[in-house]
Amino acid sequence: MVNAKALWESLERKYKTEDAGSKKFVVGKFLDFKMMDSKTVISQVQEFQLILHDIHAEGMVLGESFQVAALIEKLPPTWKDFKNYLKHKRKEMKLEDLIVRLRIEEDNRQSEKKAGNYHQEAKANMVEQVHKSEIDDIHVNTIMETRNAHFFEDVFPCRVAQERSSLKELVWTKNPHKRKMSQDVARELERLHLLVLIF
Repeated sequence: MVNAKALWESLERKYKTEDAGSKKFVVGKFLDFKMMDSKTVISQVQEFQLILHDIHAEGMVLGESFQVAALIEKLPPTWKDFKNYLKHKRKEMKLEDLIVRLRIEEDNRQSEKKAGNYHQEAKANMVEQVHKSEIDDIHVNTIMETRNAHFFEDVFPCRVAQERSSLKELVWTKNPHKRKMSQDVARELERLHLLVLIF
């Protein structure tokens, strides 16, 4: 017959091991958490707060200044300027104050977006002259900020030409619909005297 002490020790070993694993899991969730542009920042802040709650429930303590700094660091890429602004503030901020600022900033961004004043950064590499040694397979992804704001959403394989004028001849694809659109992209690039490369 198993005595009470032996039973207690076996239960203690079992659940302390699970407890240690649980702590590692929660810390992993905290470290892996990244905000995305596809969701609202405030909903992601709430997810972050739930992770912080789990950490506190496991008996681990994180200082408030660390929580604030971590939340600032986990802001999405389109919030880069606001993130830098927050990092350069000299006065310490409480977590609640930061959340209020984030809510205000998100509301401002949404109202600017509705008014049409909000612009996301276009990210492309512009090349003025391409040398023969640099000829390589690339993808023409999108043309941003043209006069009529043309957007070509499909990705078309092509080869970079030494001169812009011969670019349209080098565009290739098997699909006739995509070939036509690829040639339109090349003509638009030539008209703008730009060569947009997305590597």
